[in-house]
Amino acid sequence: ICTYLFWNVHEPQPGQWDFSGNADFVAFIKACQEEGLHVLVRPGPYVCTEWEFGGFPGWVVADPETKVRTSDPKFLKPAMAYLEKVSSMLKPLQIENGGPVLMIQVENEYGSFGDDKKFLQAHVDAIRKGGITGPLFTADPPPALKNGTLPDITATVNFGGDARDAFKKYEELRPGQARMIGEFW
Repeated sequence: ICTYLFWNVHEPQPGQWDFSGNADFVAFIKACQEEGLHVLVRPGPYVCTEWEFGGFPGWVVADPETKVRTSDPKFLKPAMAYLEKVSSMLKPLQIENGGPVLMIQVENEYGSFGDDKKFLQAHVDAIRKGGITGPLFTADPPPALKNGTLPDITATVNFGGDARDAFKKYEELRPGQARMIGEFW
């Protein structure tokens, strides 16, 4: 199972967390485990997935000068606090801790938006600070792979159709590495 977490659902107002009812991703992941399924978690904070504002809570841009998906401290500070929070909740669910979570995604298709490696590294640092020790991955379409990846993080490729061309581009960026599809439309 591959599942997104939605920042705007879990923190509808600054510092007001909601992990109840349909927002209880821990219960969902445990249910996956009870069914014998493993889980890949895509916590964002940007998820896209045709979700309102890509999953960002509206309050994050209350100041119209805030630049999302950048190292702007007005965005980065609350976004990384969110990642640390959900990562701490995912920590006991990692496969190495007896849970079903195999991997955690770093951002989402960031290479289609930008190429700020420090921004991506901030995500990795927040996830690790939250206690995640297992494998991380990125997911980008072939033209954006170079921009959205970090050298020590597994890169996955998103595409629809033409798998040969997509994997050819992947092989150019990551020669000899195992191939993994992040999304296939």
